[in-house]
Amino acid sequence: MTGTKPIIKYVPGAGKFKVNDVVYKIDLRDRAIFWAVNTWVKFCHPRRVIQFLRRTRKIPHPALPTTLAEKFLWRKLFDHNPLFTLVSDKLAAKEYAVSICPHLKVPQTLWTGTNPADISEKILSGSVMFKANHGSGWNIKIHNGIYDRKELLRCGRRWMRSSHWRRHGEWGYNSVVPLLFVEQMVLNAGQPVDRIYKLYISGGKLGYMWMNVMGPTASIWRLFDRDGNYCGSHDSTKRQYIYSGDSSDEPLSRPENFRQLVTTSLSLAGDFDSVRIDLYEADDEIWLSEFTIYTEGGFPSPFLDPVYDEELFRNWDISRSWFMTHRQKGWREIYAQTLKHVLSNCAAQK
Repeated sequence: MTGTKPIIKYVPGAGKFKVNDVVYKIDLRDRAIFWAVNTWVKFCHPRRVIQFLRRTRKIPHPALPTTLAEKFLWRKLFDHNPLFTLVSDKLAAKEYAVSICPHLKVPQTLWTGTNPADISEKILSGSVMFKANHGSGWNIKIHNGIYDRKELLRCGRRWMRSSHWRRHGEWGYNSVVPLLFVEQMVLNAGQPVDRIYKLYISGGKLGYMWMNVMGPTASIWRLFDRDGNYCGSHDSTKRQYIYSGDSSDEPLSRPENFRQLVTTSLSLAGDFDSVRIDLYEADDEIWLSEFTIYTEGGFPSPFLDPVYDEELFRNWDISRSWFMTHRQKGWREIYAQTLKHVLSNCAAQK
């Protein structure tokens, strides 16, 4: 896969970076500002630095991000777009999505509150999802009224005590008012929908799409490129990636609704420089699952060929971000203008 954006390789402390094969020298003032910002990150956000080091085995230099993980760290620390808070709220995201794509289906909200004990048995008697609006992965499936109420109460209370923002540094969750909610379960032919499509969008382009086929005990992830070509799979039980063409892999044609999924996701992603859109298909209709601002918590997947993350990195132009297009306060404005200047020089060199 080839990208249209220049590849930037920065050497901290050397005052140089490469744009493709062209070496560009950063002047002394810009170097000093980047050094100061990186130092500020290390002293003011040590938990984020340690988390980054543990996940990537590298010390981050987010002042001039040169990897996908550094761009996500940069987003967490600097790009505090109010829209991130809106779509990180699982309840508000549904209203926002419908305002962008009126044809899009969203699950009906049946109950909201802060105490799971207040949920009536009648609401939980059918096929529904119990969730929290202020985190990721916080949900319980209830099909045909079968569930463990003690487990539901325990999870609901734990979610209300938890902060995804404090634990993972994902700023979008910072101002979300915590709520529990019950919504209708998305059904396909009367059964719980068994697949979810995760579309990775950067710079208004689809990078790739995962199709997660969910089984009772495991999931099979099928990877498709931007043109819908099948690229391989990942078995959650084997913890390994299988490339298309391997003898252990089965050829797979792209989903029949691929173009509709792409069109819908690009419409939803229109106001974002980079975002993941998760969708369902049920009874020939497209349903929203969620917006994901910090994909994989902001780190590359260990089961994905790095070429796909490189494509996302190339197309993700942070000069289009909220931080870079809105006036900042104090030293952040000085830093934003410096970064804008350096990135514009990168673009000129491509």
